[in-house]
Amino acid sequence: MELTTQLIASGLLAGAPYALAAWGAAVALGAGVLNLALGAFFTLGAYLALEAAARGIPAFYAAGPAAAAALALGAGIERLFVRPLRPWPLASAVVLLAVGVAGEAIFFFVWGGAERSVPLRLSVVQIEHVVVAGAELFVTAGVTLGVFALMALARHTRAGLAVRAAGDSAEIAAASGVHVERLRTWAFAAGCAAAAAAGAFASPNTPVSPSMGRAALLFSLAAAAIGGPGLAGLFAASLALGVITNSAAGYLAPQWGVLVPALVFTAAAAWRGSSLWGRARA
Repeated sequence: MELTTQLIASGLLAGAPYALAAWGAAVALGAGVLNLALGAFFTLGAYLALEAAARGIPAFYAAGPAAAAALALGAGIERLFVRPLRPWPLASAVVLLAVGVAGEAIFFFVWGGAERSVPLRLSVVQIEHVVVAGAELFVTAGVTLGVFALMALARHTRAGLAVRAAGDSAEIAAASGVHVERLRTWAFAAGCAAAAAAGAFASPNTPVSPSMGRAALLFSLAAAAIGGPGLAGLFAASLALGVITNSAAGYLAPQWGVLVPALVFTAAAAWRGSSLWGRARA
């Protein structure tokens, strides 16, 4: 019982940062793009957090600069590779996968292939028999604030309302005066920025390596597939997946931490009624 409680608490805290990356996947799907390069942006955020920590700056401070860098890079990638291939979604997904693989190679050349750890020294909190690292609590609080900020932007700003309108019907949004192509560019870029911020937030609690984005991509797509386009659903799906993967890894084997999101995503992909396909067709 104590082990179960510990795994649930750790899973909730571990899944929280991925809600931002899941939103990045969902907003790209809303623009009709399956962003298979999302994991590379997650890794970029983690490595920028590593660099910040090496200079004595708390890792979570890197979330803002990482998001800004990913926003600019994502906008360039969308303009160069995604927009010309918009009529062919499968082709754009394959190209984005190639971009993600190239990103892994760049990370390997710059930082090497060894796993690194990002220090964030905060005290350990114990509640009854549950032990939680202070870093996990701090990161979860930061991510939760980020999710609520995104909710406010989506519901109460013209840009957020325009993105939702374009996702529902690009034709109606264009007829209303919305520049749909420009909006899609910045929606894609914002998704990349969210993934980079998620990587920076998650870096103190996960080993940093060039290939870490693969698991993050699977987790994000799985959460987007079952959580739907809404941020509340994505956040709940990320927390639930965190609990399930952490419990499977704790009771069975560490490999289940990657296998479970892969199985969830595969099941959602096989189910044609999933919100995954509804958003991709928007």
